[in-house]
Amino acid sequence: MEGERDRWLALAEDLPSLAAAGRRRRPSAGTTLLSPFDSFLWHRDRVRRLFGYDYKLEVYTPGHARSHGYYSLPIFHDGQLVGRLDPKSHREAGASRSRPSTSSPGSRRGSASRRVLGSR
Repeated sequence: MEGERDRWLALAEDLPSLAAAGRRRRPSAGTTLLSPFDSFLWHRDRVRRLFGYDYKLEVYTPGHARSHGYYSLPIFHDGQLVGRLDPKSHREAGASRSRPSTSSPGSRRGSASRRVLGSR
């Protein structure tokens, strides 16, 4: 990658797909929630450098010290990490709820992320 000093490795069989992705005229489109254990997030420093997104799973963080919730899910929208959602299951009531989506401090926000997160 241009400007990166770190060494990045790829399988030889993946090189044609990577080259095709680099020639793609339009960026990724769509929105999905990522698992906190998704391999996309394994290298936190790289995610921070490439996307300006700082992610930490807070299940083992005491409640009073959590920033985003017990099990927040990163929101990936149109090729950018734009926020997180904190789901909560109420099994006895047979319902699920989520704390409001939040844009992430330091994430690269724009009109698209505000649209996904429902803010103006």
